[in-house]
Amino acid sequence: MKKFLFFAAVAVALAACQKNPGPEPGPDPEPLPSSPEQVWVLHNGTWGGSDSEIMIYDRESGNVLTSAFQTVNGKRLGDTANDMIACGELVAIAATGSKCVWIVYKNVTEVAQIVVTGADGTALSPRRLAYDGSYVYITLQEGVLARASAATGWQAETLEVGPAPEGLLYDNGLLYVVNSDEYSSPMGMNASISIVDAAQFKVVKTVPCNCNAQQLYRVSEDKFYLMSWGNYADIPAALTVFNPKTYTLTDVAGVAPTFFAVGTGNKAYYASREYDAAWNPTITYCNFDTSADSRIGEFVPASAVKPDINAIGLDPETSNVWMGCSDYMSNGSIIVFSPEGQEQMRIKDTGAVNPQAFLFL
Repeated sequence: MKKFLFFAAVAVALAACQKNPGPEPGPDPEPLPSSPEQVWVLHNGTWGGSDSEIMIYDRESGNVLTSAFQTVNGKRLGDTANDMIACGELVAIAATGSKCVWIVYKNVTEVAQIVVTGADGTALSPRRLAYDGSYVYITLQEGVLARASAATGWQAETLEVGPAPEGLLYDNGLLYVVNSDEYSSPMGMNASISIVDAAQFKVVKTVPCNCNAQQLYRVSEDKFYLMSWGNYADIPAALTVFNPKTYTLTDVAGVAPTFFAVGTGNKAYYASREYDAAWNPTITYCNFDTSADSRIGEFVPASAVKPDINAIGLDPETSNVWMGCSDYMSNGSIIVFSPEGQEQMRIKDTGAVNPQAFLFL
């Protein structure tokens, strides 16, 4: 029944969009209830191609809906979409190149578009998202954190943080903004974590951190992992334990992830992409023990993931590991592995380029 309701809603939305490609006045459409049968896959698209998209997989039926945003709304999602997050009965989607954040229902119907501007009125570039139950929080490439909500009419309030903020994590009334400093010269040397009191919307602490820091992952209330990518030259990528109570940072020896995902039962998974002097990549896929802060062997061989990984996500319903694969030119593919590394499913064509992020509803 859930799969029928979902695809029926898509069909109704498409019919409406064929009459009028823009939102019509009147009451909002009834949002679908959250369903564990839906997996959304966000795609970057090609740089400057305005071809970002969403693929939706129905776990109950096995059906795949490609180009879901355009199908429902009669318009393109935009350029270089990077992140999406569930916000109650809504979903927020950040499109960096198009300088906007879309708010949609879980039937993909457009609700609103958030455009955050600087002091001179120039639109800023959204990167990552978080949600605290009321506000959608947005890191913006230009050194800004913003927040907006339905109660504010999706009008954004802004706060200056650090240089080139990327990752964003909400936990226990605080926001942790990972400032990568990726676009400075030399790269990433002023990376930091800005800690923001969500109620006051005020920076209360800034913690210097590893070069070109990218994202934080929560393990417990006193243990996060920080992934940083280094300067792609003499400073390598790193995984660091960050204690949000004491603000201490401790590097994990021998682990340099490019992609990282925390699961349950002290398990995490990561992929490490390293290059030789001629820029030939070597990729390894590993298990990680979050209780011991250590690698515990190979998850799958590199030959099992082709083309190369571009995204990783963990299904909270099944604990399966989803990997988005891309050659950055043609439509991507998805490979789903069990927690033990056995292939469960493969979607050979996701309908768009560069699978970037997963959302399990």
